Amino acid sequence: MIKKNLSLIVLTVFILLPLALAAHFWITDPRGVMRAIYPLQASVSSIGLRCSAGSPAWLESVAKLGVWELKALSTQVAFINDAGEMFHCESGWQNDFLSERVEQDSRFRYGSLTKPITSAAVHYLLKNTGLSPDMDVVSYFSGLESRDEGGGAGEATLDEFMRHISGIRGEVFVGKGKPWCPYSMSQAENFVINDELKGEFRYSNLGYCILGEVIAKEMGGDYRTSIDQIFGLSARGISFVDSGDGAGLVDRDYRFNDFHGESIPENFDHYAISSTAGMVGNASSYATLMRDILSESYEGFVDERVTECDPGLIRSCYGRAFYAYQSAVGSVVYVKEGYMPGSAGVVMINSKNEVLVWLGNSDTDNAASGQAMQAFLDRVMEIGF
Repeated sequence: MIKKNLSLIVLTVFILLPLALAAHFWITDPRGVMRAIYPLQASVSSIGLRCSAGSPAWLESVAKLGVWELKALSTQVAFINDAGEMFHCESGWQNDFLSERVEQDSRFRYGSLTKPITSAAVHYLLKNTGLSPDMDVVSYFSGLESRDEGGGAGEATLDEFMRHISGIRGEVFVGKGKPWCPYSMSQAENFVINDELKGEFRYSNLGYCILGEVIAKEMGGDYRTSIDQIFGLSARGISFVDSGDGAGLVDRDYRFNDFHGESIPENFDHYAISSTAGMVGNASSYATLMRDILSESYEGFVDERVTECDPGLIRSCYGRAFYAYQSAVGSVVYVKEGYMPGSAGVVMINSKNEVLVWLGNSDTDNAASGQAMQAFLDRVMEIGF
């Protein structure tokens, strides 16, 4: 009887102890638990990966890299070759683990992949209106000569805003209240231009909000309707997301984000970021749009002046829409990354105007430094693109 009770106690301990430990770790460090089980979920996601008929073998390898190297269970990758043929792959699920599968038309957040579309619209206006890349943006909105007394804090051109070298100071992602862009564009004092920073690359979301308002003013509407009028975004399945409006989008995965999550929602004006990081859609639609834009041959849209910088350093050779990057094993490609908490993406364009787009539902490890994305780009260029 004693032995039987002892055996029961031992069995109970072996059952309850792991459960107690699991509950403890889940309560104290849920993200750590989710990171620990990621390889198991990634294995299932990789097994379920599907590619369209005729896809090059290397494209499936790229899709798997997105799962393992960029840490996204739910992904899309789309590739348009030099003949204009579209190929695509998908992995993962729309919502929770093992829910409805991601399809070609599933929608992700584009984040800063919005910026090349905004830049392309500016190039459309440069080609079809009286706008000049050297136009001073401050006086354009204020009606004042920028450096005249009372006219503002400096001047900056369309070209400088596109290249992130305008010297503009400020942010459009503000946690409280509304940013001045896009709501107070006529007040020259809002345009704080730091002359000491002009010509120096400083990535600026505010700068692209300002470009969005140039587009809106020239087209006679707001940015969202104007960009749709230029590129037919709604017909392509590309739209915008508003605060709390995640319906129909692939759920984001925050496990590799140390701050944002379901319990700490984004706190900024989604309308204000429309032209800088506000678009949503699928990888195939983005690739098709980018291919159509490239066919217009807008001068300077894909900037090839890599002799003035080092394309071997990631994010060091920015042009008007992309940065040039060259791995140790490949030729120069033109790249733009997209990021929002819990989601990421990237577009690559090569010398043949072939387009590769990857979208995923997770932060990359150490996203700010670009190390994971650089490793991804290197591998993509090595295996076939």
